Amino acid sequence: GVGDNNLFRFFIERNLALMKKTGSLTYITPSAWIYEDSSLNLRKHIFTDFHLHYFYQFENRKGIFPAVHRSYKFAIFQITQQDFLPNFAELKALPVRFMKTDTNILYENKGQNEILWYPYEDIYKLSPQHWALFEVKSDQDMTIIRKIYQKFAPLNPNFMDFRRELDMTN
Repeated sequence: GVGDNNLFRFFIERNLALMKKTGSLTYITPSAWIYEDSSLNLRKHIFTDFHLHYFYQFENRKGIFPAVHRSYKFAIFQITQQDFLPNFAELKALPVRFMKTDTNILYENKGQNEILWYPYEDIYKLSPQHWALFEVKSDQDMTIIRKIYQKFAPLNPNFMDFRRELDMTN
């Protein structure tokens, strides 16, 4: 990876290397690896060499983890080897949830309606250099993002370093 070395990235990478062909890795980590620049190599490794079964992001606003700051976001996700999944080539979208505040949706059937299907094509098309996901709450959000990307040309990455905040010395 690049940038700041959050330990969770090392744990994910190490456990991916240890996973058996028929193994499964289910994790709770900070959700930042799905969109931050510092996790670019890890994210591309996962999307290229493994199968991400789902990605559910939660906000700690209601104190799911009482000792963690309330503005913190984390995710639960599951990864397996590609060969372990019989119809990997047929998968067109990733089941996602973003900005949830209650983990009961993991156990209740009514939470199934809150799952969004994030097309892999959108990951590669809307974020061709970073393969990052947008935090969306609905299919309508994705429709709006697609329209914006069709209407306006992407910013040139050489224009500004978006990994650094704007300040008087920059």
